[in-house]
Amino acid sequence: MKQITLVTNAPSRSGLAYFHYLAFRDIYGKGVCIVDNGRSGYGRSLIERLISRARIELRVDRKSQYRSLLKSIGDNPTNSVVIFYGMASLSACEIRELHSKGVSLYVYFSDSPFTLSAANWGDIRKALPLFKCVFTPTNDLVPVYFQNGAKRVVRIPFGYCRYTHLRSQPQVPGPDGNIYYFGTYSPMIEDWLDPLSKFPLIIHGHDWGKALSRSLRLAACRSIALDAFMAKAASGQLVVNFLRTNHGACHSMKTFELPAAGACVLSNRTAEQLHFFPEDSGVGYFDTKDEMLALLRKLLPNPDEIRRRILLRGKWLSGQTYHERVQGMLNEICGC
Repeated sequence: MKQITLVTNAPSRSGLAYFHYLAFRDIYGKGVCIVDNGRSGYGRSLIERLISRARIELRVDRKSQYRSLLKSIGDNPTNSVVIFYGMASLSACEIRELHSKGVSLYVYFSDSPFTLSAANWGDIRKALPLFKCVFTPTNDLVPVYFQNGAKRVVRIPFGYCRYTHLRSQPQVPGPDGNIYYFGTYSPMIEDWLDPLSKFPLIIHGHDWGKALSRSLRLAACRSIALDAFMAKAASGQLVVNFLRTNHGACHSMKTFELPAAGACVLSNRTAEQLHFFPEDSGVGYFDTKDEMLALLRKLLPNPDEIRRRILLRGKWLSGQTYHERVQGMLNEICGC
């Protein structure tokens, strides 16, 4: 039995690698472990960011993570499988050292390469030929990794964690008539949310103090939209979701997490999202701001329609958990 180690730069007990770890643990057993950055959350204050920058400059995280990874691999590197999430904290040089020891290396890139700096992408390109397989959530990115030196690329979509996100019995929509958005600030998302400031909008996420719109700053709660909190807060609610299509992302983790949490979801219309949740699945789609606003005006005064859409989601969630996604990764790694 091979030892499988997942390596991520995310905080403990959060993010894609952690959801994959929970599924690997259930399917594969004790032969799997996770190496994360050892902290309890994403630091967002100025002091936390300065500390994080200092840790990067001094290579504290990289050294610590590499030591933890070597400890996990132990004395039998040829029996070890390492799955990186991005490059974690390591460099192409350190990944090359692991390759030379005989470790079987895999990588899951959850973000598009188009979001990366030239320096980071350059480091990744050096490492790509060393991985036995690159996992990507998006079909359109498969040829990108091949053209940049990957030996094999397999699409493994996002999903939802049945322990963290799933609400088997969503809450009944309340009388408050609010619209919710869960996500970090960006100028593009502010532009799309701005027309919604006329509605009872509640935002949960990081960095909304940067918003130019005073209304959106006031709509933003101070609470941090951690995964478990988001799943609880989204249950029974009308939630707007936006994809970072400028990064080549035509579905996201929230594509699955929000319906699993029992939200009535409105989102950008893309072929990938329609594949997972068709037009008649309870998810409402829009292409333009006018279409988005028309949907909201239809749904806000109609809690029965919101409830109907939430209940429709059930059959479309089947087969979309990270347990099913991880099975595809195990098939690639172990043929099991």
